This record gives sequence, C-alpha cells and structure tokens, in this order.
Amino acid sequence: MKIKSLLAAVSMVAITAGTASALSIPVTPAMGAAPANAISPEGAVLANELALPADGIGNVTFSVQTDSGNYPAGNNFIVDITLPNGVGIDGPVTGSVLVGPAGGSAVVQNQTGSTIQLFVSIPQDAPVNALDFSLPLSLTSCAVSGNLSVVVETESGTPVEDGMASAPSPIAPCESAFDTDFDPDAADTVIGLTDYEQLRDTAGGPLVLTSTIGLYDALIDPTVGIDLAGTALTPASVDEVAFDICFEDGSEIAGVTVNGVAGTASTDGDTYSFALPFTADLTDAVIAVTVEGDDPITSQNVTVKNVLHDFTDAGGPDLIGSEAGTGGALDGLQREGQSFGVFDWNSGPVGAQTLSVYRITGLEPGVPTTYTATLYNSLANNGAPYTLPSSTVTGDVSGEAVLVSTTLPGIPASIVRYDLGLNFETGRPLDVDRLLSAGGVISDFGGGANSNDTTLQGSPINDADNGH
Repeated sequence: MKIKSLLAAVSMVAITAGTASALSIPVTPAMGAAPANAISPEGAVLANELALPADGIGNVTFSVQTDSGNYPAGNNFIVDITLPNGVGIDGPVTGSVLVGPAGGSAVVQNQTGSTIQLFVSIPQDAPVNALDFSLPLSLTSCAVSGNLSVVVETESGTPVEDGMASAPSPIAPCESAFDTDFDPDAADTVIGLTDYEQLRDTAGGPLVLTSTIGLYDALIDPTVGIDLAGTALTPASVDEVAFDICFEDGSEIAGVTVNGVAGTASTDGDTYSFALPFTADLTDAVIAVTVEGDDPITSQNVTVKNVLHDFTDAGGPDLIGSEAGTGGALDGLQREGQSFGVFDWNSGPVGAQTLSVYRITGLEPGVPTTYTATLYNSLANNGAPYTLPSSTVTGDVSGEAVLVSTTLPGIPASIVRYDLGLNFETGRPLDVDRLLSAGGVISDFGGGANSNDTTLQGSPINDADNGH
C-alpha cells in the first residue's frame, strides 16, 4: 500500500468543495430498515447494577461516510473521535480499529478516557466512501449524555467535506436490571366484627386467622443489558432481597410470611424482617399475616421498608454490592364497620379556603364510637393511602356528630388537599352527609355516600363520589 503525505490538489477540491458536501454517521431511521453500516448498538440500555467503570462490555461499530464523492485514495487522515459523557474507551487500544472491506489501517496517536485520535491510511487502488471503525467501550457513568462525534482532517489540517459527523450515543442512560415491587392484594383485609380479634379476607367474609395483605414481585428486566450485546442479568447475580414489613402495633400479630417464608420478628413485634434468596422471577408472591386471635387488633397501616437488593459477582459480571429498592403500602388493617367515601377534594390544614363538614347521624347517643380516617392522594404518604390514628366521635342526644376536614385528629399540619375515607367501628346503620363551608356559608356538596339513599341501595361504595 502506498501512503501519500498530502492530498492531490484536484482531490482536495473534489472532497471539500460545495455546500452539500458533508460527513455523516449512518443510523437507523425512525421508520424503515437500518442501513447495513448503521451504528451498532444504538441507545443500548445498560444496568444500574454494573460496577463502574464497567470494562469489557463490547464494541461500538460505526461508519464515517462521505455524502458526496469518496475519500481520496492512498492518503492519510487524522480522525478525532469523542464519545458521549459517561462513555469511555476500554483500556489502551492496540492495533488498528479500522474494519470493513475497504482495508487500510488506523493507528492510535493519542488516547484519553473518552477521546481517541487516529492516524488513518486507506488504499490507493479502490474508491472508499466510508471509514468503518470498531472501538471497545467502557461505561464510566450511568448518567450518559451527549453524542458520538468525529472530526476528519487531512494531515495538513484541511477538513474532509464539512469535517465533522455525529450520531446519538450508542449507550443510553442506565436503568435497573433487577426490580422488586410490593403492593396490596386485590381483596381488602379487614379486622372483623364483633370483637375485632380476627380477620376477614373481605368485608362480610368468614373470620380467619391468616389473610393475604400484599403481593411481592422480584423480576429481572430482559430489556436491560450487562453488555452492549444486550445480555440480560441472570438469577446467579442476585444474592438476596432484604426488607422489613412494619406494623404500627404488632402486639396481636403472630407471624408474617412472604412466598411461604416466615419473617423474623423484632423484640417489640412491630417489624418482621426478611432475607429472601432469589433463584427465579417471582410474580404476585403472597404476603400473608397471621394474628393471635385472642385480643382486639388495632386499626393500622402496614408498610414495607428498608428494601435492599444484594448482588454477587459469582453470576459473571462485576456488580455493585447492593442497591436500595422501593417499599410501599400493603393492605392496611382496618376494623370492620360502617364505611363511607372516598370523598374527593378535601381542604387540609394548609389549604383551608373551603372546609368539608361531615355530619354523622345514627350514632348511639352519649356513647363514644371509634372511627378511622384514611387519606388518599395526599402528601401524607406520597399519594398512597394513609390511615390516621384511631379516634372517637360521640353522638349528642339525637345521635349526631360532626367532623371537619382541617381538624381531623392526627392529620399532618402540612396537608393541603386529600381524598377521605371514613370507617366507624359499629354495626349500627349510620349515615354521613358531606357539606361545604366557605365564608360562613354552608352548602350541600351534591353527593355524599349516604347509606339510606335508595339509589345507592344502602351501599356507600356505589356513590358517584367514590373512586380516587
């Protein structure tokens, strides 16, 4: 192969003249087939769990092509390649990174973490309209941003065509390759009347000591890779998942199981800790609670906290030791009774331009009735249901009592707005009417989950004001 030190004048004019002259890196169009020399990979999603820098993840291949004419044959070029932020070149590059049928060579002149300068020579006996490269990459940060850019000049510093080409990053920002999820199950567990010592899987169902209060998922995402080839994480890389299931008052809780595995109770009985090995994807694994069944159970929230995914390098790739997962609310243990709501758009202590006033009738006169209020779509629990501590209302001589949205016992002072569910721990047939108070004027909200409304057939859950 003959190497010329300078471009011939006629070739220089041909490749640099004209406003339409340009360099480009072919990519896959939004619609249509990918060209044969499209950059590969394009936007590969790698795992957050990879230990950084992640070396040995594979190569990016791409072409820098002339969109008019050819590269002058038998000449030398200086090619500067800059990778996106968060993407580096894997180790010192030795040998040529120029590939493809055209031949030639690309010798490294300078190399830093994310840039490389090449001295490229191409044959003189065949026209070449594209320089094909293959570079080994390293992931240095999961916050990948920017483009791949290439500058091509002659040895004397003259740009080839417009001198620059770019393409979207071959690597996208990272995502989790392994995720867990905790949710309430579809049936709402309640603490059953009349003595509140046992559970019901659903209101009105038979009394039981054990009930499902949630579902657990643990899944590998096959669309997230541990390398540029898209290889998915395997169960061998996940050691275990640790988490706590927390009760506000666990004194009557006998035990908790997840997928049949019993948790370890804390000294006070309020927390059950788990360390579950992971061997395969789990979907809708049952979280079940068992109660003692001999004393009343307190209405309370049940939450999953302190979720931790532990990894091991035994599965192949070099991974971080652990990462935090996301907990969540399970079925709250709510005492069975007369339920009303969910009532939308209540003003809390901060957003009190209009008050929601709840008039309760049918209470036993002079006798305190325990109730719980549950907030939905509020700041109290990042939008998840949040049950306030149990409180009581006492009916007057006519069995009437009033609650106000801004002064519910235990409502956080920071609450602006919320939706509200009310549950009264009694078998008496109650009625709740919602009124609005603004500037001293009280008006009907226009719907209110009234248990004596024949349209609702005695069931407040049929009210149009329900749903949240």
